[in-house]
Amino acid sequence: MFKNIVVAVDGSQQAYRACEVSADLAAKYDAQLILIYVVRTVADDIPEGLRDLARTEHTELSAWKWMEDVANRILETAASCARSCAAERIESIVAQGEPAEAILEAIKSRQANLVVMGRSGLGTLTGLLMGSVSYKVARLADCPCLIVP
Repeated sequence: MFKNIVVAVDGSQQAYRACEVSADLAAKYDAQLILIYVVRTVADDIPEGLRDLARTEHTELSAWKWMEDVANRILETAASCARSCAAERIESIVAQGEPAEAILEAIKSRQANLVVMGRSGLGTLTGLLMGSVSYKVARLADCPCLIVP
């Protein structure tokens, strides 16, 4: 029934719960689990402490690199969670842009037939005023959506 399952993660408890639910489904259907983390924007305001550390270590620290590192850590945690729930085939994606649009693009490009998301995550005030990412994706996706409370 399900061959490709996209799971949006953002580091929130609800996102990890969505990861557990989707991993269980992936294990039952031998589906590919596609974890996606979306970096909204790349700001140039890296905390000064991290800039100091980068200078001390003689490394370059760009805003994108910093955000990508955070995204990869969250994806590693989600993949570990998925493996502990018996999912075997796991892919991780770091995307950039507006979260709902990036998730919808991943659904399309990976030919997903299910998307799983937490009901609410670590969104911004804009999300509260304009509608949540999960609501936008559920409304616009061409596949079933499972929203995990």
